[in-house]
Amino acid sequence: MRVEIREMGYPLQQLPGDLQKMILDTVEATSTVAYMEMLMNSPMKTGAYRSSIFKNVRGLDAVVGPTVPYWPYIEQGTRPHMIFPKSASVLRFVAGGQVVFARHAYHPGTRPNPVVQRSWDRALAAVPEIWQRIWAKVMGRGS
Repeated sequence: MRVEIREMGYPLQQLPGDLQKMILDTVEATSTVAYMEMLMNSPMKTGAYRSSIFKNVRGLDAVVGPTVPYWPYIEQGTRPHMIFPKSASVLRFVAGGQVVFARHAYHPGTRPNPVVQRSWDRALAAVPEIWQRIWAKVMGRGS
């Protein structure tokens, strides 16, 4: 998911130095909250989803999210559907402890697990606290 903070009338470089730093620190801290939320709440069947989560912050742009190609299916869920073999004549899978061969299989679909959306919602909800902490630090009242 990508969050952009648009410059509102003034280029960032024209703002006083402390204010520039506060804004950039807020973007960094907010994206870190989103990143940590995604890591803590990501599905863990194989670990591939979790290990694909990245964070990239450049100025006012922050991009945080998974890179596995199936992440939208986890985020949005899937409808029930049929599964057919791609490179063989039959499917092979284990069901009830037994190896099963079939020409096709019915998948009941999956419920949405909006990890990315929830993570950004929590990160954006943390902005006032993040800003307050950064402000206190700049004003010499925080650590």
